[in-house]
Formats: sequence, structure tokens, C-alpha cells
Amino acid sequence: MNPNQNAKSQLQELVQALGWPLDLITFACEASPSGYSATVRVQLTPTLTLAGAGEGRRRSQAEIAACASALTDARDRHTNLWPDWEATQADAQAGDALIKLAVYRANAHQTAAERCAKLQQIESDARLADVYDRWRARDEPDLGVFGPELGRKAKATVVEAMIWRRHAAAVETLAGELDALLDAISR
Repeated sequence: MNPNQNAKSQLQELVQALGWPLDLITFACEASPSGYSATVRVQLTPTLTLAGAGEGRRRSQAEIAACASALTDARDRHTNLWPDWEATQADAQAGDALIKLAVYRANAHQTAAERCAKLQQIESDARLADVYDRWRARDEPDLGVFGPELGRKAKATVVEAMIWRRHAAAVETLAGELDALLDAISR
């Protein structure tokens, strides 16, 4: 999120980045002699709601204050709402390598061209986004924070990262062999 934006814009950016529609953000505002009081509510899932309240001299100021309150509460109670996209991207690259290894290993009897074609089919963003949608339909807990409007590329990245995170421990058992391989080709 851009820290130079007001809290309302930041909340909207967060909701969109997680793949949720903006119409999930609802406001209630009341006028008072001293200005306005506002509440904001964002129902992301049945068990995940962001809410805040604020006051201001103008309606827009009250809404911004309510959003700031909701963001503060979310940062305190829902740290998973801010995925570390840099770490996710790095894990996705490792997951991509595992996909390649799996395809080449499982299809060793095929020609190089056949394996390459299979790899292109399996690791396309569209295919990985379909995997994401299947996993999400099965209520994968790691995907619960993401909404239905997450983009194809982001879905693919999340799937590749999850593949790495689920299989990294097995790869670590090969650490010595992989270090030796890297050493041999780095000279």
C-alpha cells in the first residue's frame, strides 16, 4: 500500500490487491453538531471482517478516520492480509523449478520436445490459475484471504509459491547434493 495515500485509498487498495470487489466496503455516516461520525465494514469472508469508526468535521474526513481505524485493527489482528509479495515471488520461482523438475522426471520416456510441450501446458499462468481456483473451491486455508477477483498472474504466483512451501523440506534433504552441483557448475 502507498503510505502517501489517505486511509480510505489504502483500504481500497488492500481490498483490491487481495482480489476482493470494492463493493464489500460499506460505510454508515451520521451527522452531529460537531461534524460527522462514520463506521466502515469490510466483510471479506464469513469469519474475516474489517471494521472501524471515526469522526471528522466533514463526511469524507470521518470516512477516512474510520478506514484508518479499520486498517490499524487489521494490522493488529490479521497480519496475513499483507502478503509479502517479494517473498512470495521468490518462493514462486523455486516452485516453478520444482514444476519443471517434476515434468522432466515424470516424463523421462518422452522426447525433449514432448517434455517441453507438456511443461508449457502445465506451467502456463492460465493453467496455474485454474489450479488456484480448484484449490480455493476446496477451501485451502492458505488461500482464504484472497478473493475471487485476484488476477491470473497473481493466482499463478501464489500456486507456484505454495508448491515450493509444501515441498521445500523434501528438497532440503538434497542440500548437500545441490550445493555440490552448484559448486561444480559455478567454476
